[in-house]
Amino acid sequence: SAVKFMQTILSKQISNQIDCNINPDFFKHFESVKIKDATRFDLPDEFEDKFKGYGGKNCSASAICIQYEYA
Repeated sequence: SAVKFMQTILSKQISNQIDCNINPDFFKHFESVKIKDATRFDLPDEFEDKFKGYGGKNCSASAICIQYEYA
């Protein structure tokens, strides 16, 4: 499934970027640990009707934002 694929990719990427060992007992103090992030990017102006841009000076007419949470 797409969710399982994203979990695997994010898990591997996070493991590659975090260069420290965390004692698993540390997480016993929390009910859950979540990582949340987002990215935004401009689209061609022809998508303006479906994906409005952010507005303001020097901004594109069309843009998209993807937000995800890894738990």
